Amino acid sequence: MTWIIATTGMIGSGKDAVADLLADQFSAVKINISDIVRKEAIAAGVSLDRSSLTDFSTAQLERFSATYFVDKAISDIENTPGAVFLISGIRTRDDVVQMRARFGNHFVLIAIEVSNDAIRFRRIRDRGDSDDRITDRELAKNDAIQECRYMISETVNMSDFRWENSGPLSDLHQLIREMSLAIPELTDYL
Repeated sequence: MTWIIATTGMIGSGKDAVADLLADQFSAVKINISDIVRKEAIAAGVSLDRSSLTDFSTAQLERFSATYFVDKAISDIENTPGAVFLISGIRTRDDVVQMRARFGNHFVLIAIEVSNDAIRFRRIRDRGDSDDRITDRELAKNDAIQECRYMISETVNMSDFRWENSGPLSDLHQLIREMSLAIPELTDYL
């Protein structure tokens, strides 16, 4: 049976870094929802800056369905060999409902959280992406926009695990071990 491990969280929480670590640990095929959005944006001739991508994503969700990009990820999963898939960038309650409807108990959602916004701000700044050149005030504004648009707090509340990601890498390795103990079937893939 196919296993889906997915991450959700706010910008700068480290969800992609955690997803990379999980993909390595479980030899998982990684699918990033943002990459699906970017691929479609390129095909549509949309600029790839964060604001344009967010507007494009919102328009596609309104035009097609609330789970449009997750449905594309599900299609990729169904057409790609692999036992474990890692999806980075689950955003909405509808995304979670759709994944659980398709994969049941074999869908595991991990909320990546950072309780200190200064850490998130530093991570965003250190990435060096031109879209990430924001002030701490702009980060708070972006968080409010993301919450209004996607209700990420609702998605976080639906997670199977909530991981604080402000410590050393060894903390994440310990959380992976704990998750594997909680879901023994996953240890076959470690």
